[in-house]
Amino acid sequence: GLLPRLVVTGPPTVGQSVTVALSDGPASGSAYLFAGTDPIALVAGFGCDLLVGPLPPFGFGAFGLDASGGLTFAAPLTPALAATTVVLQFFVVDLGAAGGFTSTNAVRMAIS
Repeated sequence: GLLPRLVVTGPPTVGQSVTVALSDGPASGSAYLFAGTDPIALVAGFGCDLLVGPLPPFGFGAFGLDASGGLTFAAPLTPALAATTVVLQFFVVDLGAAGGFTSTNAVRMAIS
């Protein structure tokens, strides 16, 4: 099958919102969003690589995917994020994958 893909669009500027979009997940599945401040590459098990650091990354809990295996939402960039770098990655529950999970690419944003 396809590996899920993460795309973030919009200006990474405080006071604006970016659009976070996950595609190619399993229909009506679940995904877990992780965020950190550093890109890393660590074999996380379950056939996935963790690309968000430092350890442990901040987890946002489960998000439901739509019938096409996608998810899109707006994320406001608050003043607390000014002059920081944020790295995002989803782990997707995929019962057809070895270990039951797949992971997306990571997206790095330098917020101004």
